[in-house]
Amino acid sequence: MIWGRFFYFFAFVITETLIIGQGIAGSCLGLHLAERNKDFLVIDDSYFQSSSMVAAGLYNPMIFRKPSKSYNAESLIPHLKSFYSKWELKLNAKFHYQRNIIRVFSSTEEVNNWALKSSNPDYEKFLLPEMLPENFDDNLLCGYGGGTVIEAGNVDTKVFLSETKKHFGTKKIEGKIGKINKSPDGFEVESNQGKIKCKRVVLANGHLNHDLYKYLPLTYTKGDILTVYAPEITGFDIRNKGLFIMPIGNGFHRVGSTYDWDNKSYEPSTKARLELEEKLKNTLLCPFKIEEHQSGIRPTVGDRRPLLGEHPEQKNLFIFNGLGAKGVMLAPLYSEMLSNHIFDNREIHPEVDIKRYKKHYGNSKN
Repeated sequence: MIWGRFFYFFAFVITETLIIGQGIAGSCLGLHLAERNKDFLVIDDSYFQSSSMVAAGLYNPMIFRKPSKSYNAESLIPHLKSFYSKWELKLNAKFHYQRNIIRVFSSTEEVNNWALKSSNPDYEKFLLPEMLPENFDDNLLCGYGGGTVIEAGNVDTKVFLSETKKHFGTKKIEGKIGKINKSPDGFEVESNQGKIKCKRVVLANGHLNHDLYKYLPLTYTKGDILTVYAPEITGFDIRNKGLFIMPIGNGFHRVGSTYDWDNKSYEPSTKARLELEEKLKNTLLCPFKIEEHQSGIRPTVGDRRPLLGEHPEQKNLFIFNGLGAKGVMLAPLYSEMLSNHIFDNREIHPEVDIKRYKKHYGNSKN
């Protein structure tokens, strides 16, 4: 079969690679395929409450509760900076913002632990050695002082996804998929827009993950986020004290987020709103007003590593999922890794390869 996109009454499409899902994962993978001049198609239902659309898009090289470096931060941070900066130029859009995170300490123990790490040469890429003094900000409860994380920031996911969609043009179609059937030339995928014939399929559809990969330990974690008006909180830095407060301009801030492993509803949670409100009251000394409340469902994995690779039995059926709350940080590097694996037969790192869960396949065979 000669691969190429041909539309028959907008109900039948032929393409070489079908990417299912245009969240952060599918968008980054699609951009890598576009750079390679590959024939591909992205199908997505553009659901407004997907975790990629709701997310604040933060990236942070540190884990605060220890404190310690986030997984593979030394590789992920420079890669994401290069990736998003390059695509800002190519798409003529602004969506990547590099900024510091101010960690507000809550105890003497946290102060001491931070001091040890910030004076350690292994952390000099990510932590400023100077500690912030007690009560360094009149609008924060910061009696224990604070510390500064550098090489952090955020991606405006709504802008990024919108501009990526425009860039894909006719390579992006709106729709929902149904069955994925094997065919002599690859796959025939049913959708509400008609059938799609393709050589390979990449499932990058987050919490809507297909039954063909039900053996993987992919779980779903609901997260709620607020937009608040607090004009007395100024500056560009993100504050963090059990929750993040990220300025978005004109006195507005994104505030979050929560983690709920039991509630799978798409509706914003009253319990989560009250939790975030209470944390804000324990962080801010200035008034604030809640303007918006959103929620989304993240695809998460118990070992906190993404899921990349080819199905154990179905050749040319791939997955790119499980990015959790770190999608903007993980997607650039690992979408390139998956692209290199598919087209150049390069190895996927064992820590993220779905082969690590191959022993589970026989116990939950599709």
